[in-house]
Amino acid sequence: MPQINFTQGLIKYNDIRPIFAGMSQCKSLHSYGPAVRRHGIIHYCVRGKGIFRNKDGTYKIEAGQAFIINPDEITFYQADEKDPWLYIWIAFSGTVCERTKELLPVVTIKDRSIFENIRDLVNQGICCPEKYLVCLIRLFEEIIPPSPDDMPGYAFRAKDYIKLHYMEDISVEQIAESLSIDRRYLLRLFKREFGITIVNHLVRTRLNAAYDFLRAGFAVNKAATMCGYSDAYNFSKMFKKYHGISPSDVKLDRELIQKKKLGEVEEYIYCK
Repeated sequence: MPQINFTQGLIKYNDIRPIFAGMSQCKSLHSYGPAVRRHGIIHYCVRGKGIFRNKDGTYKIEAGQAFIINPDEITFYQADEKDPWLYIWIAFSGTVCERTKELLPVVTIKDRSIFENIRDLVNQGICCPEKYLVCLIRLFEEIIPPSPDDMPGYAFRAKDYIKLHYMEDISVEQIAESLSIDRRYLLRLFKREFGITIVNHLVRTRLNAAYDFLRAGFAVNKAATMCGYSDAYNFSKMFKKYHGISPSDVKLDRELIQKKKLGEVEEYIYCK
């Protein structure tokens, strides 16, 4: 049962991140589960038969079909007694998991070369996640239907843009312009997809990062600048409103913890 595992942190795509891939010729009635995965995984049946079960029911799987396991979903699958399957699997994480949850649990794969490529990579012992990423992109292009309202995935791309540029002086207008989309249209797409406005998500991203910077020992002014705030006073007000404590309290919290580790204080109690 060959399998290739990818090193954690080797690749960090937000939308699609390959986790591992493998293949197996199962024995009669070989089964897995009930089990819960923390990532998404798709099994493609090359030949033979089996069953797949989730909360919605039991499905018979034949050659050319694939079954989809979503994160935190209880599933069970078993090879056929007389004609056990040979299947290829690939696991993934990222925001694409939100899209796979909308799909039917069993899909027919028209382009079998996608999984043939995965099989070849695994058999050759290739551990290059970018190569598996190409296979996943091809796979999702086939099985995830385009949305008429969000065909290019604008909301996800906007989220990525914020993740990469939150430390800069960016605005909704700039984000929309970078995606070549109308600002009001993007606002609607983002709120529909994530249940939060772009502005609030930007603020949340910045202030969460600021907390980490302060805990790491950066000065308040420096943490503010690193998170895209030119006005330290305004930054402090927003920080306290969001986190419930002032930026200086976070720094004090860190210093007292360090002192306790060094034995300079006998007891440390911090109340927000």
